Amino acid sequence: MRKPRDKDPHHDYDVCLLGATFATNNLGVNALTDGAISCILHHNPHARICLLDYAREPVTYTYRWRGGKTEIPVIPVRFSKSLFLENNIATLILKALLGRISNLTRREKSKRNDNFVLARLQKSRIAAAVSGGDSFSDIYGIRRFLYVAMPQILVLLTGRPLVILPQTIGPFTNPFCRLAAQWILRRAAVVYARDHEGVRYCNERILRKTDGVKAEFCYDMGFVVEKERETKEYRRFVEKMRNGCEALVGVNMSGLLHIGGYNRRNMFGLKSDYTGLMIEITESLLVRDGVKVMLVPHVLGADNPESDIVACNALVARLGERRKSDVLMPPLPYDQRGVKRYIAKCDFFIGSRMHACIAALSQNVPAVGIAYSDKFAGVMGSLNLGPLVMDIRSAPPSSIIESINDAFELRGELRARLKMQMPNVKNMVLTLFKDLASADKKESARYKPAYPFP
Repeated sequence: MRKPRDKDPHHDYDVCLLGATFATNNLGVNALTDGAISCILHHNPHARICLLDYAREPVTYTYRWRGGKTEIPVIPVRFSKSLFLENNIATLILKALLGRISNLTRREKSKRNDNFVLARLQKSRIAAAVSGGDSFSDIYGIRRFLYVAMPQILVLLTGRPLVILPQTIGPFTNPFCRLAAQWILRRAAVVYARDHEGVRYCNERILRKTDGVKAEFCYDMGFVVEKERETKEYRRFVEKMRNGCEALVGVNMSGLLHIGGYNRRNMFGLKSDYTGLMIEITESLLVRDGVKVMLVPHVLGADNPESDIVACNALVARLGERRKSDVLMPPLPYDQRGVKRYIAKCDFFIGSRMHACIAALSQNVPAVGIAYSDKFAGVMGSLNLGPLVMDIRSAPPSSIIESINDAFELRGELRARLKMQMPNVKNMVLTLFKDLASADKKESARYKPAYPFP
């Protein structure tokens, strides 16, 4: 039997993670979830953690780390038009709002709170939002923003302290999304951005001095994800890849960019044909003696239209026959730790997915980011690697290819710089939750009525 909470010295807080999941083919989201859990357990190995996630049924993940195994339950909510569902996110927000307005006493709340989601939230000492890393914005549309924002609104209405974990915040071009973001951020206990421009954006355009909260910087949590142990299959593939290879270049193709974005009509305003550009980049490297290319999908799923696997296969199909023998893809599937294991063997990396680049940089592998949004410049700029970001919304293909080849020549120097930087980067991320308890007290001290007005 589990001991009562107030008598168990190990279980001194609960953490509920929002916008975090392992139930996706997007290894970037999985990496953020993995990194967030790693940070919590680094601070307190006995912490109890749950995920508030969109799902039909509750599930429990077994999280393996250096300290052993930890069970991570999922509290399922629904993003659905079926308002009669007791865990419908809109219905939950309405219930929480009515509960606040009625000004129930603590005793009355415990009697009336028979909703399992609200009951679990009220047991959490703190909630921490991951937001998929870059979804706290309207760049992907209003629906996607609501998808990540509504659980945060729910948390605030239940009176729980909300921590905005390191992520890209904004931009907000839609007035409704901007208003909702202001309401959330101004009531958060702590706000972290993973880039310095995001910190300035929050402090100058969203937060006010009277809000009692100020945005702070912290590196992306993907930097602390551990890589998986080597297997026989892995060693066989690496041996094959390295045979006759002097420089192994990892290339991550984005399935999302390959199809033209969610609307399939060049959603992000790219200046050139993305797939054609990636083929040119790959061919420009393969003409070098001793260079081989490893294609590294970071969003999986053969039937997923956004799958990087589909994009990688399209690249191979359009390469000349003479080049195909020098291009291989690792055995699939793998998870966010498995992909790091393969990327670790690269001498140089080119990625269109942000966390594919982070998986490389965190292992001292020089990486060039093929950027379709400002998040690349922000995250890589925080490492003073801004020149390694190729913005395909503005830069011509010839300039991109030239810059990539210049960076390839400097890969040894870049690796040395990363070796010096990474220990401090990882330490900053791992100590992210050191002020977790103080965030709880801070929120209680500066309580604001959580009614839906900015």
